[in-house]
Amino acid sequence: MKFRTKAIIIILSLISVIGISTTMVSRIISKDIIEHQIYNHLETTAQSRTHHIEAFLDKETKITLQLSESIVIQKLLVLSKMDKNYNNRLEKVITRLKHSADINKEIYDIFVLDLNGVVIASNIEQRHGLDRSNDPYFINAKKGVYVKDAYYSRHFGGQPSLAISVPVFQDVANILVGVVVIRIKLDYLNDITTDRTGLGKTGDIYLINKDGYMITPSRFIDDTFLKQKVDTENARNCLAHKDKRDIGHKAIKIFNDYRGVKVLGTHIFIKEMEWGLLAEISEKEAFAPITRLTHTMVLILVVLFGGAIILALLISETITKPIIELHHGTEQIIKGNLDYRVGTKSKNEIGQLSRVFDKMALNLKKSRQKLEEYSKGLERKVKEKTAQLQKQLKKSEQQRIATQNILEDFDKANEDLKSEIAQRKIVQQELIKAREVALLASKTKTEFLASMSHEIRTPMNAIIGMSELLSETSLTPDQQQYVQTFKTAGENLLNIINDILDISKVESGQIELEKIDFDLEELLEKTCEIMAIRAHEKKLDLTCYIEPQTPTQLNGDPVRLRQILLNLVGNAIKFTEKGEVLLHVDKDPKNKKSGSLLFSISDTGIGIPEEKIETIFESF
Repeated sequence: MKFRTKAIIIILSLISVIGISTTMVSRIISKDIIEHQIYNHLETTAQSRTHHIEAFLDKETKITLQLSESIVIQKLLVLSKMDKNYNNRLEKVITRLKHSADINKEIYDIFVLDLNGVVIASNIEQRHGLDRSNDPYFINAKKGVYVKDAYYSRHFGGQPSLAISVPVFQDVANILVGVVVIRIKLDYLNDITTDRTGLGKTGDIYLINKDGYMITPSRFIDDTFLKQKVDTENARNCLAHKDKRDIGHKAIKIFNDYRGVKVLGTHIFIKEMEWGLLAEISEKEAFAPITRLTHTMVLILVVLFGGAIILALLISETITKPIIELHHGTEQIIKGNLDYRVGTKSKNEIGQLSRVFDKMALNLKKSRQKLEEYSKGLERKVKEKTAQLQKQLKKSEQQRIATQNILEDFDKANEDLKSEIAQRKIVQQELIKAREVALLASKTKTEFLASMSHEIRTPMNAIIGMSELLSETSLTPDQQQYVQTFKTAGENLLNIINDILDISKVESGQIELEKIDFDLEELLEKTCEIMAIRAHEKKLDLTCYIEPQTPTQLNGDPVRLRQILLNLVGNAIKFTEKGEVLLHVDKDPKNKKSGSLLFSISDTGIGIPEEKIETIFESF
């Protein structure tokens, strides 16, 4: 066997073992990593959608509870139709129901049932007097809050709906007097589950009821509401946990979905509704990176095989080529070709032998050349002198032509430069004019915005002042509530106008921070009073605490400080469902300068994900 063949076999064998082993190990490790990443992503997505669904149901239930606690509804239910105040009460209840339906786009039907299950008030007049005594939401509401599972509403053109019913008790005697029912469209639930952000091209999230039927849209099948039966391993595992005490159970594995396609999936059981939330993604898409990695590794292995063959050929050629050339050189010397040289630079024995061989050939050639040089010396000198003269003449002509070309190029470049300078001057003048127009437009906009903000704020202050005067007069509780709502809305609008005015001042370069004396305790007390109503509506504890060593008589801009605190406390209340919000003030431990304070707002709300912390302070 030739040396070249042996080298190729040995190198290919080594690369095959190393390449195949590396490919298998890389595939196993990558599959394990990607599988865990997909599992974690599906679980996180399913938990997020479940949280939104539970929050939506909780919000609608609270709205129904608030209606059941309404004084006007309680009074209507205990009054006889023959009572002279009955029609007046009925109009107030209808107005309240219509208002509640108008401000909540998910609610399309609200009505009040008496103890006989008859509709006595509704936001839809055609429903008055209907008998609903046999409906589950009337029968079950007598025992407490009841949420009817997803169904088709026959009276509203087959509208997919949910119904929430709550008992109404007489406030004094705590006696059942009726039931309040709201009907909800499923558009919001559909929006939650059809948001497939981050789920790729085959990811799907949907809800099934306790009987295994879809109640939200599918990504792949149209019109699935209560029509598409989901009898998969994922669905069966989910519904199997409905009798357990935990809120939900999560498990991820590979199985066939309702279309018969292999998918990776997880589920969460929503105990309150006996619903199952299923999150799935096709196995092919999930492990596509593994397939691409395998193809890449195979391609690399093929390239390595090709490189190994070339390397083996080069190695074998490095060793055998000097020997072949030395043999060929010997044959040339025998034929009388003294100019042939083996020319190898190898430092091994073959290289030394080839160099001695070249030296011998050179010595033979020198001996022959000495005999020929005597006869050809004179002829060679004549030819050399003639060649030198012709070379000088040719060089002079080339220099003349080059000089002429340079002069022509210089004239042309000068003309081009003049034209470019003229064009640049024209462009520069156009840019100056455009800049002046842009500056004038920006100045006009900011001056108009600042002027309009002042003009709007003046009548708003008058409206708020008149609402305060009206609230001090003798009013009924309902009127007092309306006036307070009117006043609060006016103050909120005034705050927005003030913010607009601040923005216009910033753009027009007119904003300045004030430096006036103020009492920190008084400022914080008024701030907490403003936010106390919102905190009370959500049943939250709002606390303000100032450390004893904190100075309270300060000099600065109290208006800007109050704006900042209202914004931060308002955000804390907005994203906190239960618990408390704490505003804490202390000396800044990192700044020893007098008057440097540290304001901290903490809450028991949902918090901020770590990946969002760097972006929440960006301008929006």
